[in-house]
Parts: sequence; C-alpha cells; structure tokens
Amino acid sequence: MKISIDTLAKFLGKSERTAWRLLSDNMIKTEIVAGKTKVELNYVRSYFNQNIQNLTDDLIKSCDLGDPSAETDIAVELLEMGNYKEAIIWLNSAADKNFPDSLQILGDLYLKGIGTIPDYTKGIMLIAKAATLGHQIALAQIDGLTNFSHPKPSIV
Repeated sequence: MKISIDTLAKFLGKSERTAWRLLSDNMIKTEIVAGKTKVELNYVRSYFNQNIQNLTDDLIKSCDLGDPSAETDIAVELLEMGNYKEAIIWLNSAADKNFPDSLQILGDLYLKGIGTIPDYTKGIMLIAKAATLGHQIALAQIDGLTNFSHPKPSIV
C-alpha cells in the first residue's frame, strides 16, 4: 500500500520537507500515482512514532484519503499516548474539513493549553463551530458558557 508524502509527514509529526529529506537520505523510492507522489508504506512505517507503528492499514489508508473520522481516531490515540504535537496535526487536518469531533477536541486543547499555547479565543471559536454542526459536547460547553443566572436588580 502506498501513502502520500503529506500523510507520511503527518505520521512523522514533521513537515513535508523533512519527510522528503528522510526519503532522500534513506534512498527510499517514490512514485507518482494519480498526480500525487506516493511511497510504499512498508518502507516508511518503521520511521513512525513507535506507539503508532501498529495501526491498521485500513486506518492509514482512510487517513491518506483524507477521511476526517479516521484522522480524528488517530489523533485521539495519539492524545491518549501523550503525543500532543502529532495529535494536533491530525486534528487540524480533520477540523479543516469541518469535522465536529475534531473541532470540539481541538478547541478543548486550546482552552486548556494542552500541546499548544492556551488560546481562549481560538478554543471557543472551534467549540462554537462544532456546536453549530450539532456536536453534543460542544453544545453543552457553549451552554455552560452562556447559561448562567443573572442577579435580578433590586428595586429600592
């Protein structure tokens, strides 16, 4: 199975330029498939973070095809392992496709400053976007931010 250089870079947690350098330095053959440069997965899997080397080919293929659900699944696995930088790469990719789960998770990470510098504005914007797409947790989070009791003015 072949994967794109973009997908390889995401699995490495590096830039595409670094992925290209890895391929060049190790003389790993690439080929053009349907206008995209691809590399054989078996040649590069050993360079992945050790914790994700055992991902199924189906999940990797889904990520390579840009499936935001698969990208979010990988991100959640990476988060559970404490690999925040790599998780955020996958969450951003899925969030760019307006996938509600990734928007909510990414927003939560920004609010808490996990794997990134805290950015409350960006965090709330991402969660609000997930809420507008019907994400239940995001809806509850927004409700928690906006549904507070106001003291009644006293008339003297």
